[in-house]
Amino acid sequence: MGLFDRVFGGSKSTAYPSPVSDVDFAEKVLESDLPVVVEFFSTTCPSCHVMTGLLKELAPEYDGRLRVFSLNVDYCPEARQNYRIMAVPTLITFADGRPGKRIQGLIPLAEIRRLFDEIVV
Repeated sequence: MGLFDRVFGGSKSTAYPSPVSDVDFAEKVLESDLPVVVEFFSTTCPSCHVMTGLLKELAPEYDGRLRVFSLNVDYCPEARQNYRIMAVPTLITFADGRPGKRIQGLIPLAEIRRLFDEIVV
């Protein structure tokens, strides 16, 4: 399968990134037994669509060691406010219910891999 298919939804894997919202954020992210990366995005943001594609490509390699979620800031004002999301895309890592590293803007796949490697158990 080509890069275009993976980035724009042709991938058979629908596991990553999994959606999360204000309603289930605490349960899925803060109470997770694994480290978590949350992508804060907006559907009107072109860079966010690219970031989501990169996460779809990389996250399956970390299955069982890390969870990856995406949160639409347009529909989740509580999380947007709680984590002071001022720009999208923003990635925030979480471990033991606490936020860790924060990266704003589109980053290359190699940097996402480094971020994942830093937090996996």
